[in-house]
Parts: sequence; C-alpha cells; structure tokens
Amino acid sequence: MLKITSLRKELKEAGLLERREGATWLKLGFLFSTFAALTVAQVLLPLWASALLIPVTALFAASCAMMAHEGGHRGLSANKGRNDLMLFSMMTAFGGVSGNYWRFKHNVQHHVHTNIEYEDPDIDVWPMASTARVYRESNAFRQWFQRNLQGYMFWPLTFLLVFSMRVAGVVYLRQRIKDKGLGDADNRMDLLSLVIHVGVWWVAPILAFGWMGLLFHMALWMTIGFFEAAVFSPAHMALPVL
Repeated sequence: MLKITSLRKELKEAGLLERREGATWLKLGFLFSTFAALTVAQVLLPLWASALLIPVTALFAASCAMMAHEGGHRGLSANKGRNDLMLFSMMTAFGGVSGNYWRFKHNVQHHVHTNIEYEDPDIDVWPMASTARVYRESNAFRQWFQRNLQGYMFWPLTFLLVFSMRVAGVVYLRQRIKDKGLGDADNRMDLLSLVIHVGVWWVAPILAFGWMGLLFHMALWMTIGFFEAAVFSPAHMALPVL
C-alpha cells in the first residue's frame, strides 16, 4: 500500500492525474471531423479508391471510439454527466458497443483481474487458450484449434472483435435492464444510444447506398477491430498470465 501511495503522489506531482477536459473534447472534435471528411471522400471516390481509404478511415474511427475510455474511467471530467456523454456517445452510439457492458468488462473485470485466467476477459477469448490449464479444460475441437491454428488465426480473428463485443454488450444490457429496469438512467442512455447506432450505421447506409452501404460498414468495423487489438494485445502479451 505504501508503494501505491508513493506512486500516486509522484504521478500527481508530475501532473499526470490532472484532467484535461477541454483539450480532450478538442482532440475528439479533430478526430471525428477527420473521420467524417474521410467518409464523405469515400462516398465520392471511385470504388477502388474508396476501398484503399478504408484503413485510414478506420484508424480515425477507432481513435474516436477509444475516447470513450476516458469517460468510462471518469477520467475526462469531474462531472458525471459529461463522462457518461463521452462514454455513451463514442462507445455506444458511435461504436455500437453497450457502454454499461464496456464499463463492467474493462473497469471491473479487466483492471481488477488483469491477466488472470478465467477472470480477465481480454485474455479469455474463445476458442483460444492463454494457459496450459485453459487448454486442458477445453474440448477436443478447441484443443485441436489451439495446437494447430491459434498462432496463425489470432490476427485474422481480430477482424471480428467489434462484432463479438456488440453481441456480448446486447446480452449484458438485456440482463441489466431486467435487473434494474428502464428507470435506471444508464440503462436508458445505453438503449437510446444503441438505437441511434442502428439508425445511423445500419439503416441509413442501406437506404442510401443499398448493400454497398452495408459492405462499407462491415469492412470499416472489421478493420477497426484489428486496430483495437493492435493497441490492447501488446499490453497483455508482455506480461505473465496468472
């Protein structure tokens, strides 16, 4: 405890625990406006050029979505409402992942149980194994996959990361609404943000561009999943699994 107190004091004196709310909103404004400009360019450009631009657009989109991390940790502002606004607007309305789910998954499960088997969801990724124990307790198919394909399939499977988080988020939010009801402000905000996401990211592109709109959505968010994994994975790969 003394070491933690000393570290906190050192970080505070260095100014690393101070909130930079204004600068953070400005940063988000720059990232989001660049993402929007790139999206417009993809609509106007020929198909081949639009396809080549997807990784660049995805990079800025992933950066926008990751800004929700500040709100989820209450690190953006001293005001709860503005933290929630960042979380639910970027993670849920923009990214399609339940903000309540993200906060539970990241703050409670990951940070409290970092790199602990069966506890940290960031290393408990089906069908992979991160320890010998997980391998021994897997079924025959998973063991075959882990022995023969896991090393090759890790990065290709990251393209499905965002979509798996969306499904897990809906399951989590459904249970949270059953437990706490829509009288809970966070549940209402989360549900409304998901409706906005579906309207903006699924319905509108399909109505405007047909199935090409859906194809753009899938390609963009698959690439975003790859970028997100590229950010988070090295923080785990360098550490022992407990």
